[in-house]
Amino acid sequence: TGQIPIEIVNLINLRTLALFNNQLNGLIPGEIGSLTNLNFLWLYNNLFSGEIPEEIGNLNSLTSLYLNNNNLSGAIPHQIGNLTNLIKLNLSSNNFSGSIPSEIGNLTNLTSLNLSSNQFSGDIPIEVFNLLNLEGGIEPALMGTVFYPGLDLSDNSLSGIIPEQIASFEKISSIDLSNNQLAGSLPVGLYSLDSLQSLNLSNNSLTGEISAEIGNLSSLEGITTYAHNSVTQYDACL
Repeated sequence: TGQIPIEIVNLINLRTLALFNNQLNGLIPGEIGSLTNLNFLWLYNNLFSGEIPEEIGNLNSLTSLYLNNNNLSGAIPHQIGNLTNLIKLNLSSNNFSGSIPSEIGNLTNLTSLNLSSNQFSGDIPIEVFNLLNLEGGIEPALMGTVFYPGLDLSDNSLSGIIPEQIASFEKISSIDLSNNQLAGSLPVGLYSLDSLQSLNLSNNSLTGEISAEIGNLSSLEGITTYAHNSVTQYDACL
């Protein structure tokens, strides 16, 4: 319980800070930006509140940042775009708001981006489609195996269209954009994602027709969900 003791910033050679699954509260101290050798910062499943400090952008050795399942709020600081060595970023299940910063597109080493269950609004920034290494999948972890989504932006208030640039995700295995306010038709580029195994677009305001080309996605295993949209189903493959 309690807050992160400020003295932790004296551990300048620290490479892993794992405080997950506790009842820690208060702010994430900006001084944590002094731990520039950190590779892993895991603060998930706590009671942290307030905003992500801008100083987090100093941690450019990070490969894994998990702040999910807290009470964090405000906007994601633009400085997050400095973390160009990140492989996994999970900020899900908080109270973040505002737009997704375009600087996330700088994180070109990401294999997993999870921003689900927040209050993000506005369009999906086109820079997200610079993340050509998004993949996802199942990997071994400390306690069994863990599923890492490729791209999960579900349960927000995102609007606008799904850009054609989605075709750039050649490695991706899972996409979840459900429970938003996305509109327009399904982008043609969606039908070229040969590695896609799971797709969820339900509970949006999508329109138009699902092309028969979706039958070409031979890797698709998960339930492809178009419920609560206004798309015309292609019955042969649903």
